[in-house]
Amino acid sequence: MAAALKSSPRAVGGALRRNPFAPEVPCHRCIAANGYVGGFKGNWEMAPSGQNQTSKLALLREEGVSFDEEGYLVGQAAWFSQFRS
Repeated sequence: MAAALKSSPRAVGGALRRNPFAPEVPCHRCIAANGYVGGFKGNWEMAPSGQNQTSKLALLREEGVSFDEEGYLVGQAAWFSQFRS
């Protein structure tokens, strides 16, 4: 999102943290550019140790998105290929 908006990742994270439209506009679907689960609800902790990352991972699993034990997206090439030009 940051690259598309020509902004910084911190600015995007700050906007998502203050998302007044959640859960209708699902900010939990935004992950780090390297495929890491990333922050959620204002915290950036190593998954799955952080409570917020645990709940973010649970939401994403319910939607059919898988992460490995270290918190990285499984099958990144398939997921990210649709966004490459």
